[in-house]
Amino acid sequence: MKSTGVGAEIFDLARLCDNGDTDAGLVLVRSRRYFIKDERVLVRYASKKFFPLDRLKVTDNKKYGIIKNIDKGVINNTCGVIVKVPTCLTINLCKIAGALCADGHIQEVKKGNKRSYIIELDDKDKIAVQKFSNWFFNEFGYRLKVKKKKDHEVYSIDVGNKIIGRFLHRILGLQTGEKSSRVNIPKVIRYADKKYLRAFWLGVLTFDGAVNLSGAIELLIRSKAMIKSFSQFAKSEGISITTHKLPDKNGFWRVHASKPAVNDIKKWLKLFEKDSKSWKKIYYMLNDFNIKTDSEKTAIRILYGLYPTQNISKTSIKDVFHKIKKLKKATNNELAFSLGIDPDTLRKYRNLLKKANIIKIVEVKKTGSDGHRMLIEYNRNVETWRMPGEGLYG
Repeated sequence: MKSTGVGAEIFDLARLCDNGDTDAGLVLVRSRRYFIKDERVLVRYASKKFFPLDRLKVTDNKKYGIIKNIDKGVINNTCGVIVKVPTCLTINLCKIAGALCADGHIQEVKKGNKRSYIIELDDKDKIAVQKFSNWFFNEFGYRLKVKKKKDHEVYSIDVGNKIIGRFLHRILGLQTGEKSSRVNIPKVIRYADKKYLRAFWLGVLTFDGAVNLSGAIELLIRSKAMIKSFSQFAKSEGISITTHKLPDKNGFWRVHASKPAVNDIKKWLKLFEKDSKSWKKIYYMLNDFNIKTDSEKTAIRILYGLYPTQNISKTSIKDVFHKIKKLKKATNNELAFSLGIDPDTLRKYRNLLKKANIIKIVEVKKTGSDGHRMLIEYNRNVETWRMPGEGLYG
């Protein structure tokens, strides 16, 4: 890359070209300061001042000056889609890279001497996927459609575009193919300004980070190198975490913060994309539930949307709600037994329902002995319930 003298670096976009490109595979670009009249360029592109990037035969200093002014690109065929071509590293590009390193996949498809790319991303958090789509549009001018997978609560995007695929692979340095255990921070981001590194980890955590019911924040990923890199980053940011020295039985490496201090929570909040599910959970670790609800149905929809059933859980916040509503009051052990769950699991749901003022905790003195026992009571006055914000699940 070439320095501009103002803290940014200009990408060597000539790497988007293949030596074996046929005419139909040529990368055409538009620059305000350069144009080649070439018989290989289709008339409709020539009229818009596009030129074949592989014909950029000038000195390096002049080349980077021309690249700095490139704004659009297209593959030279009748079906070519014009896209924006980023010329230097941006915050959004780093978020995109982090997300793809976490939950994404770039597949390189080869047919003879022709190559194409398919970029995919899946996640259960619809808002997070929509945010990714916005980052993508801002950088490439390419609108991605967020689709819900049939029979699954998973949302996905996919795009096939040679220029974008080549850019992500050859310029940003993202890996193609199966990469879960060997993925790491691209060098172009690792050695860039700290703000770009933070943006990269925001992309990773938004899709691979988690906030559980007790408020613990964690990152699970199959790449040991990524966990090591994040541990170093967290230390440099003054965030206290525990790094596990061995992977779990499923091959995932893990770092976590079980009871983060308030200052750490504020730092974590900046490492998740605003309004994503995990961001909201962290936000409400710092802020009370203070929004009124208009009905029981709305309240449970909002709470379940923010705290859905986890794969390892045998119950959900909806199950706990309906059971205590039916019983009206019960001890912690009685309620846990009736749900068939461990009392400690119930504690996490109980704390959330208490914060929402859906239940009240009453300490009752034990009969015939010293001490007290906990009695959980259902609050049927919906007007006094409080939810964690409005429109959490639009």
